[in-house]
Amino acid sequence: MLRKYNFLLLFAFLLGIWQNNSAQQYGYTQYHTSSGAPFSQVSTVIQDGAGYIWIGSENGLYRFDGIHFDNYSLHTESQFINQLQAEGDSLLFLNELGIYQIKNLNTIPHVSPVIEGSIDENAALPFYPNDFILGPNNEIWMSQSNHRIGRFNQTGFKSYPFSKSETAEKITIQKDSNGGIWALSASDGLFYYNPASDNFEKKLSVQYGQSLLIHQDHLLIGSDILRAYTINNDELTLRKTIPISDDVVTAIHVDPDGHMIIGTQKGKLLNFVSLDDTPQTIYGANEAHRVEELEFGQIHEIFATKERVSGKEKLWIASENGLWLLQQRFFKTVENLPKNNPIAISIGNEGQAWVPMNYLYEITPEGDDFTARVIYDNLQSNAVVQDKAGFIWVSTVTPRVELLKYQKDQLIRRYDFHERGEAIFNLFADSKGNIWFCQAPVKKPIVGIAMISAAGEVKYYDDTKGFSSRVLAIQESSRGEIYAVGIGEESYLYRYDPQEDRFENLSPELPFTALLNFEVHDLTVDDSGVVWLATTDGLLRYDSEKITLIQDDVLQQEEVRGVAHYANNNLWIATATKGLVFHHENISTVLGEQEGLPAVISAYRCINTDASGRLWA
Repeated sequence: MLRKYNFLLLFAFLLGIWQNNSAQQYGYTQYHTSSGAPFSQVSTVIQDGAGYIWIGSENGLYRFDGIHFDNYSLHTESQFINQLQAEGDSLLFLNELGIYQIKNLNTIPHVSPVIEGSIDENAALPFYPNDFILGPNNEIWMSQSNHRIGRFNQTGFKSYPFSKSETAEKITIQKDSNGGIWALSASDGLFYYNPASDNFEKKLSVQYGQSLLIHQDHLLIGSDILRAYTINNDELTLRKTIPISDDVVTAIHVDPDGHMIIGTQKGKLLNFVSLDDTPQTIYGANEAHRVEELEFGQIHEIFATKERVSGKEKLWIASENGLWLLQQRFFKTVENLPKNNPIAISIGNEGQAWVPMNYLYEITPEGDDFTARVIYDNLQSNAVVQDKAGFIWVSTVTPRVELLKYQKDQLIRRYDFHERGEAIFNLFADSKGNIWFCQAPVKKPIVGIAMISAAGEVKYYDDTKGFSSRVLAIQESSRGEIYAVGIGEESYLYRYDPQEDRFENLSPELPFTALLNFEVHDLTVDDSGVVWLATTDGLLRYDSEKITLIQDDVLQQEEVRGVAHYANNNLWIATATKGLVFHHENISTVLGEQEGLPAVISAYRCINTDASGRLWA
């Protein structure tokens, strides 16, 4: 329950970011006997008002809470569940013998029979019913395997001859917006119930009709062609036909946004934004660099749910290979990037992102996705930053350790630091136009940090300027305060004094015994001026000379490798072994491989947020 609450907080924060990001790949989970589920085939699926998923299978009716499957058909004679429907605050389900009601969904669900049939063909009782719909005046209409339609109301059960075919088949029933009842037979076509004649009248001769859906004023029939009709009372006008290549449409669903999703006999899942758009195949993607065509088998039913806060869609697919959950992931991979580990991430003034991965890559939006291209491909870069004037600064290691200043694509100045040390691994541009940089040592530690002023002057801040340790990261608060972090239990946090042009060692005594050599890898300063430290011993909070270790059900005294914040003091935390963590008001939510990360091991200082609130990691 705590995890669900944490995710609701996260969804609330991300809602604005996701509004225009609907093209994410779907991650997937298959529920089947091979994964521990109590069923192999699923016929029908629905969600109740409390959020539980109800599953009708060949092996009974189950309620699913995300972890456990509870059986609710133990006391019914048949365990083959054909259909589920919502009725107010209750559910109705149909098995091979009759219809049952489930009440008390929010407390202890109770199952009771509505009408039970007979295994002997009988016009007064249902005979192997396979689909049903709720009609006007609390009527229940159900199709039967003997090509008859049954109607059950307060006066009892009445059976209507439906067609002359003697072949047993599933007949699909739907209700239109006026309460009209429609029925589709694979062998005999489409029929409509005429109240005046109290009989079913044939409307269309459709061959191999396997699925039927009525949405608003449209009637959709799935066979080897998807046909869309406009309904006017009981009259149909063909609007469009969509060919289905070498396949048959077996399931049609319209999601809460009005998008049409269809499933086929061969296990294809297709999405239509509208009838005028080209159908798009839906694929699975549980890994960053892998897209899969999923093995649904024949798709029997599709049900779409939405997270109440985020608006993110989940697709539940009932098929001959079990139940599948498809959901849009939190994270997606940038196209055209090599499969190397990034060593830095920087966000430009115009929203582009830069990532050094041997060469320097610039990442820009392309539709709902992002693509990368190599820039400055004649150098090997380690870090990049853009200053307030728009100049781009790039540090290199080949052919030598340099800091290069670019105006767009033109190199205008270079600084050589190869005699001072190894690679420049961290760059920071402050609000006054200065560039601060951290450099790796050669034979002895480089104490402090260096800076190139807005006027181009190189300045070194070492032990004569207040430092007694190496500096690994530097950040500026919204108030213009500059903080630096480094190594050692007594020398890990510094603040710049512009009047004295030196750094003051703040470093309060740690509230714990450090596990190993204590080091602060990264920091961020939130909107209220609180300094957050990513350390070898967890996430620390510094506020008014007080240092606190954040400890909750997720964060303990374990290594944190990066930290970034966004509006309203929302924190993103990159951990050594747990993936990414969203932290808000002392509540932490873990995001790992299930949410779309390719791995849970984070790189040092490789986490950032852009002006739109997107997280880059």
